[in-house]
Amino acid sequence: MSDSRDRVAGLRVFAFILRIDVIYFPGDIEMMVDAMRSVKRIFLNIWKDVKRYRSGVLALAVYCAVTHIFFHTICPVALVSGFPCPGCGLTRAFSQLITLHFVAAVNMHACIVLWVPLIIWMAVRRWAFEKPGFPVGPLVGVMIITVVYYVWRMVTIYPYRLPMVFREKNLINIVLRAFAGR
Repeated sequence: MSDSRDRVAGLRVFAFILRIDVIYFPGDIEMMVDAMRSVKRIFLNIWKDVKRYRSGVLALAVYCAVTHIFFHTICPVALVSGFPCPGCGLTRAFSQLITLHFVAAVNMHACIVLWVPLIIWMAVRRWAFEKPGFPVGPLVGVMIITVVYYVWRMVTIYPYRLPMVFREKNLINIVLRAFAGR
């Protein structure tokens, strides 16, 4: 009996730390322990991926920092050509979405309403259900919709409204100006 009370006390301390109110009902302890094991397993799966891909994540972070400092963009298409890419505005739309500015997020890139659920589903599928690989069908479908939306935006709003603007400071312009100046 004292083992059960110790577990209840431990769970209440853990729940207090997480700011969760726990009401003890007999039989719920096993369910809570299983839930905590599941959460621990998910975090361990995420940590395994972080360790496995750390060099790629570090390289991506360095690339983002360098290109943002020198070219004020991290998009490789805009960096090289100056033109916006099909995903142009998705990062800004996501930042608007997480700050609960839903209309601004959709105005920045309407496909955000497709990408966020897809990414959440893929993350849950990988880390919670431990299914390897990516679901190719939905991913390709959302990519095609994003490209069609890109073509529509290029025809209707380019280059008059953010994020669909031409970037003068791109590698092609820099190289052409360097050769023209000689």
